[in-house]
Amino acid sequence: MSVNILLTRLSGTWNSLGQGLTEDKVLKALDTLAENKISISNLIIDDNWQDIDYRGDGQWQHGWNDFEAEPKTFPRGLKALVSDIRSKHKNIQHIAVWHALGGYWAGLAPSGPLAKRYKTIQVTRDATEIDEGPTDGQMTLVAQEDVQNFYNDFYRFLSDAGIDGVKTDGQYMIDTWSSPSARRTLTQPYLDAWSLATLRHFSGRAISCMSQAPSIIFRMSSPTLFLTHGALSGKEPADTTQTRLSTPHQPAPSRRPQLRRLLPSQPGGAALAHLLQRT
Repeated sequence: MSVNILLTRLSGTWNSLGQGLTEDKVLKALDTLAENKISISNLIIDDNWQDIDYRGDGQWQHGWNDFEAEPKTFPRGLKALVSDIRSKHKNIQHIAVWHALGGYWAGLAPSGPLAKRYKTIQVTRDATEIDEGPTDGQMTLVAQEDVQNFYNDFYRFLSDAGIDGVKTDGQYMIDTWSSPSARRTLTQPYLDAWSLATLRHFSGRAISCMSQAPSIIFRMSSPTLFLTHGALSGKEPADTTQTRLSTPHQPAPSRRPQLRRLLPSQPGGAALAHLLQRT
């Protein structure tokens, strides 16, 4: 599908509903589109559907508690919402959800269920021009040895809920981790785990967001949709609604042999290796 066609058929909750996201708002928005005979085939449930801890002064300090949707604003859970959408709006073929590469903007909630379920580490992150940084500069992240399990479990949960794509944001944070050791030991495992999980569970239906850094682009394993936003770059007015979609000219073919060697040892890996060979 070309980028132009994708833009005309894709709708996300970010520009329309913002971060004050609830189940009722999503359903009402889709009903309003249908009433006005606006047909979409792809829906992204963007930032703020997750169960986060709301620590600190804003999103950059918040951590992620658990896989299920925020219980107060999505009381029936993600699966019930997706089921309602698919049963009522037959034109919607694909439903994706947003999440940050590390879970949420500050990673995991340090004392939440996910942090207890997986091995974690603390990583210091330098604040950038566009944010204030996490509380005390610390992010709680899934450790290298558990990140593949983490992504497989999360995407299996999403798939079971009827989700068939993701928009994975905040990937630039890899370059803002202060420690060279953290960048060296975590960058490849995170990107590999994410790439493999998107292939295994969503046939590669993924948007890589805020990720146009060399450390990410040159490690991409397959053709990936990249998304940037002018308001975040500082080069366009903050109220801009223009979103640019692009794909790298070369999807890092040098990374493919390594991933094809990794795949056969994973569940369903042989089929995924064949898919990667064809892309």
